[in-house]
Amino acid sequence: MQRITIDLPDGPLSAIRFGAETDPLGLIFCHANGFNAQAYRAVLEPAMDGTGRSALALDLRGHGKTELPTDLARLASWQIFADDIADVF
Repeated sequence: MQRITIDLPDGPLSAIRFGAETDPLGLIFCHANGFNAQAYRAVLEPAMDGTGRSALALDLRGHGKTELPTDLARLASWQIFADDIADVF
């Protein structure tokens, strides 16, 4: 498990890579509302073990260690999260 930072246009997004750093990326995981990437360690770590692939679990805006600005009063839809995920790709 390795915590990494991905620079997006609005700022840094934190993520956790499960599997060997040299393994090709096989999965990008987006957590449920109210949770963060670390909450899924018990599932993702063993799921990637021995596959030769790694998973990248994102701490979406307002969750975990991500520092992207979040203005809850102005949050009118899920689009900002979709935009962040698209920027990761």
